[in-house]
Amino acid sequence: MTIANFFKYKKLRLLEFRNKLFTAIFYNKLTLYLFSKRYFKYKNKPSLKIGFLRLHNEENTIIPCLMSVDYMFDKIVVIYSDITDDSLNHLYDYIQKNNLQEKYLIEKYPYNVYPPHHEIYFLKSHFFLPTKSYLSAYYRFGFNICKKLAKGHNGFVAKIDADQIYLPDCFIEIEKMMEDDHYAYLVNSYGGFDGHINGNEYKIDYSHGNTGRNGFYTDHIIIPFSLINFTFYNMEIKNSPHKVAWERLQHPLLWLGLQKQSNSPMWFHFDRKIPYKTANLKKLTEEQKNLYYKNIYPLLVKTNSPYKDLIIE
Repeated sequence: MTIANFFKYKKLRLLEFRNKLFTAIFYNKLTLYLFSKRYFKYKNKPSLKIGFLRLHNEENTIIPCLMSVDYMFDKIVVIYSDITDDSLNHLYDYIQKNNLQEKYLIEKYPYNVYPPHHEIYFLKSHFFLPTKSYLSAYYRFGFNICKKLAKGHNGFVAKIDADQIYLPDCFIEIEKMMEDDHYAYLVNSYGGFDGHINGNEYKIDYSHGNTGRNGFYTDHIIIPFSLINFTFYNMEIKNSPHKVAWERLQHPLLWLGLQKQSNSPMWFHFDRKIPYKTANLKKLTEEQKNLYYKNIYPLLVKTNSPYKDLIIE
């Protein structure tokens, strides 16, 4: 290649980049405009707030979790499959004792489900397996229930987890963000306290970019009803640099990077990778300790969860 041809080639590449950038900016603006218009179709409809929860083996945290969130939602959709502990019995007892039958909608998924990161997802033959056993199909089953409930309403659906205990009124900021942006953005929640049992310690995990964020940009998304019909779940399967296989929420605004992040911590995460042992809370700031003892610890005590015995050092 001659020097003249080299610079001609570089000029063409720069022109291509400029055109792609212009197209991306224009497309983003157009997409925002179109989705923003949908906001006004929903604005004056009756309000409804839906919590969406997938229940597995979380008997030590399911009731503290529900106590921390159920007053923030009008409906809570619970789906379950392959439960082997007392989580489901605890759930039904809680609903019965508190007369919450009208608030909770509980559905069993009629198929066995391969959990996140199961080895089956990484086999070439997995493409020929029944997709009904995929985690993504399981989530779509529950999310379709939420879509039916949302029809004719204004509001949002938020994914909640049974191994997380939420801080009071943690969705207020998100509701304000959606109102200010005319529902043109999805909102990604911020979980500052992502704890994992490791041996006999409960450690706060700051592995997500040293921010303490729980999950990635397609996890724990709060969906306004004006956008809900564009939303679905599929599987993300990667073999490198780490093997990853989990459900991933999809939406055109996420592909364009048009989502916002709430600025406040929303929950404490009690992820249990090994059988429970009395553990110590480590790496907590004074602010985190105060939030824990004021909002989380009383619920653990009230429900007699084993996690009430965690010790802060």
